[in-house]
Amino acid sequence: CSAAHRVRYRWSCCLEEKQSAGFVFRSVIALFLCLSLRVMASPPEFDVASVKRNTHDGPTDVAPKHVGTLVTMHNVLVGSMILYAYSVELYQVAGGDQKLKLPDGWNWYDVDARVTGNASDEEVRLMFQSLLANRFGLKIHRVTQSVTGYILRAGKSPAKPKVSSSVPESPALLAAGCSIRAEMDGNHLRCRNATSAQIANLLARQLWVPIIDQTARRDGYDCDITYAPADAVDTINPSLASAIRDVLGLQLVRGTVPVAMLVIDRLEKPTEN
Repeated sequence: CSAAHRVRYRWSCCLEEKQSAGFVFRSVIALFLCLSLRVMASPPEFDVASVKRNTHDGPTDVAPKHVGTLVTMHNVLVGSMILYAYSVELYQVAGGDQKLKLPDGWNWYDVDARVTGNASDEEVRLMFQSLLANRFGLKIHRVTQSVTGYILRAGKSPAKPKVSSSVPESPALLAAGCSIRAEMDGNHLRCRNATSAQIANLLARQLWVPIIDQTARRDGYDCDITYAPADAVDTINPSLASAIRDVLGLQLVRGTVPVAMLVIDRLEKPTEN
């Protein structure tokens, strides 16, 4: 064959080798990205976890105890685990507590687990999500629904709450912003430099209904409010709504509010070990 044919042949072979090498390189990159995405999408799990029915009663953990690499949650309802894992309140579960129950004898558990390193609270919540999916067969989806609740608004004549000398200097109160405690003279709502959003969140947990903050205020509140429990009789204390209006100048108005709901599609008896 001519010299020109030999040159074209060598160029063609070289081009094919380059195209083949490029294909292999792109394939390796695609595989690496695919595996990376799968790793990123996989929620964290406990290194090892024991799930057993509680048979000795004892104190109930409303949240896990995390000491070093050990995470425990004892004498706990499966519903409480779900509320903790997904960081929701009971009113955010479609169907309420009836959706969080298993047959009699399958509701109270002891969970003992190990984690690697210094796992954050958010990581532990995700690990509980994996545990619930793997051991309880939990499947959920989320929707936004309009439900009956309350709206926290600024009153017509905003009050100017002063710092109360009876507000305790407790680390728990300072960290949370607000606390509610039942005492002999009535219920006490104590706040130190608390935002209206923090007050709304605390009241929502207390009343078990959604409350959204529409005050548009960013200043902090200091107060010690005494109010009557909902089931109180023959009391001189005002209702919670009246106390908040008179002391803080805020109004609790009943209305329809949007809530991010957790819908439980499946929940089964767990595999124990």
